[in-house]
Amino acid sequence: MKDRRKFQLLIADIRDALADVARENRYGDLFHATWELVRFEDELAGDIGKVRELIAVGRAIRDATGPGRSVAEQKIIDTLKGIAWTCCSVLEEAGVPRIPDLAAADALIPDLRRSILIVAELRDYALECLRFNARPRDAFAGARRGQSFEILGIAQPQPDGPRSDYLSRRLLQSARGYGSA
Repeated sequence: MKDRRKFQLLIADIRDALADVARENRYGDLFHATWELVRFEDELAGDIGKVRELIAVGRAIRDATGPGRSVAEQKIIDTLKGIAWTCCSVLEEAGVPRIPDLAAADALIPDLRRSILIVAELRDYALECLRFNARPRDAFAGARRGQSFEILGIAQPQPDGPRSDYLSRRLLQSARGYGSA
């Protein structure tokens, strides 16, 4: 796994390492495969299918146990944050708000539509991570929540003013499953 790999091969390497908890160098294999994902941020920022695949791997890592899981989940989330920044930069340059309006996305040019859909996927994944019921000894649970709030801060910035507190409370309530945002 030390050679530069294509995205699909890295994903396969990660899945293989996750499946074999007793693997001799599982920590190292997960570390190296997820570390290389950063090379694909720009490519991923233009491909919603690959972003969904990366999110699926993030879910698998979140649900896994064994060595290397925390470092792998951290690198996946770091990559997702980079993708969020890239997509939001594209939207900001075009004057499109970051808060995804999926109904209006169809009227946008393909690059902007793709960016707004990716931002929506990342926002939904971050909310899912906030709702996730961590295992009792999940060492990454607090970091996962913090990283999820960072993704939300990138993908869905809260406005300043009197509605800011209200919107923040609604976001937390929806993350806990107590209402809808």
